[in-house]
Amino acid sequence: LIASRLGIDVDDLLAANRTITSDCTNLHIGDVLRVPASAIGSSTPAPPPNSGSSGAEHTVSEGDTCAGIAQSFAVPVEALISLNGIDSECRNLQVGQVVTIP
Repeated sequence: LIASRLGIDVDDLLAANRTITSDCTNLHIGDVLRVPASAIGSSTPAPPPNSGSSGAEHTVSEGDTCAGIAQSFAVPVEALISLNGIDSECRNLQVGQVVTIP
């Protein structure tokens, strides 16, 4: 599912993450995966389901905003803020923070 959402081949994702077994049984919630360079910028993330969390995560970089992150993942900014306990003005968003995408 992760490879599909990124628009890359499973083998390429596994090759970039050599600690993950081929059947992904040792992949856990919260694990951080490397994305092959060929996939960065080459695809748009698939729209997440309408309810709950997509399971996707984003690590906040310098210059990121709640609105920008929400737009990148095609989710409502209010849902991003609510799910991650971010204040309504997005003042407590921190570089390096991992936010869950609704």
